[in-house]
Order: sequence, then C-alpha cells, then structure tokens
Amino acid sequence: MSRRGKVLDSCKKFEDYNYMIMGVAGVGKTSLAANIGQVVTGSVEGTVVITLGREPIPEHLAGFIYDDYCGTFEELAKAVKEYCDNKSDYPYTKFIALDSVDELFRLAEQYVVKEWNRTCKPEDKAKSISQAYKGYQKGENRVVEIVLELIGKIQNAGYKLIFIAHTKKKTISDEYSDISFEQIVCSVDNKYYNCIKDKVNLLATCYFKNIFENVKTVKNAFTKKDMEKGKLIGRKRVIVLDSKN
Repeated sequence: MSRRGKVLDSCKKFEDYNYMIMGVAGVGKTSLAANIGQVVTGSVEGTVVITLGREPIPEHLAGFIYDDYCGTFEELAKAVKEYCDNKSDYPYTKFIALDSVDELFRLAEQYVVKEWNRTCKPEDKAKSISQAYKGYQKGENRVVEIVLELIGKIQNAGYKLIFIAHTKKKTISDEYSDISFEQIVCSVDNKYYNCIKDKVNLLATCYFKNIFENVKTVKNAFTKKDMEKGKLIGRKRVIVLDSKN
C-alpha cells in the first residue's frame, strides 16, 4: 500500500493566490485589483470587477471589464454561475474581484433574512439578521455559510479572488501590556472579516500618508500639553502587505 500525502511546493505565479485589498475611499483599491489582472495576463480582461450593491461604478477604469448587475445576492449568485459555467468565454480572466466586502455581506444578510421569512412561522418573521434563524449569531452564521459557498464555486471553476474592502480606525488594547493604540481594520464585523481573511494568501492595507513641513512643537491652548503642528504639503499612497493579518 502506497503512502498518502504529497510534498508541498510553494506556488510561483502571482495568479495562484487569493488577495484582499482594503483601504480608505479613493486610495486606489479597485484600480489595483484591475491592474493586477492586466499585469499578470497582459489583458484588460485579466480581472473582472463585480460591482456589488451600492458601490459606485468604476468609471475611472477605462477599458477594463466590470459587472454592475449585482444589486442583490441572488443576482451575484447568477453572475458567478455565468462566469463559472461558461469559463471558456473568459479565456483571459484569472481573477474575480468582489467590490466590496462591505456590500457582499450586506446583500448576503438581506438574502438570509428573506430566506428565513419564507420558511418560518408568521410570528417569527425577522426584520434584521440578528432575528433570523432564532438563535444567537445563527443568522450571521448562515450569512458566512452562503458566502463561503459562493467563494468555493468561484475557486472550483479555476478563478482566483480579489476581495476589496473599506477600512476604519479602531482603538485596541494590547493583551499583554494593556497599552491602547489605534489600528486600521476592516469595516465589517469580525465574524465576516475572518470569513474572508482566512481564504486569502496576501492582505494589502492601503492608506494615505500625509507629508508636512515646518513641523514645530507648540502648546495646545486647551489641554496645555505639547503637540506638533506643521503645514500639510502633500500626501502619498502607502501599501502594507501581510501574508495573514
């Protein structure tokens, strides 16, 4: 009887991995997702950007391929089925970009609430995801389940995923020193963020770094504490890469 198992070799091609790009508005998340596909394949069809829900159409991406017919989770599932069932019609496409993670989970929550209301007793109808499936986090767990099913279909068809997400600032306390600090985090709930994070190989966090001149230490007129004050002369884009955030 032969032994089971294989020796794992790291993938050497950029298109062998899934990515998550998150950052503030206007930093270039969607542009980066589209350009990744073009650099990898040499074609503007390398990445298909699926614009979800209320996300604005990426009109600044002239010549690139986007799909904006996904105002509901059902429409997204229909689009995914098209790309997966007819993959030969998209020979240059290596990546499916979902823009954005925020809208992906909002649409999934709407779907789960409707799904529950179709099958439950009239008195148990839900108005929000927390009321669906009658139990702590059961509605949210169902959301994660259907999103993972969707991701699996895309991957099984041979595409790789690029998740585009917004960010927010959050004050966090270090568990060892108890020192508080601000960190840039994904704007969706941790349960949803972890669902996506665990399926990507590389996370890119994008933000603007302000550039100042004539920085001086002055006294704050109200707190009487020292503070630095300077003239803002510009800003630049910064991307921080992390294999697992």
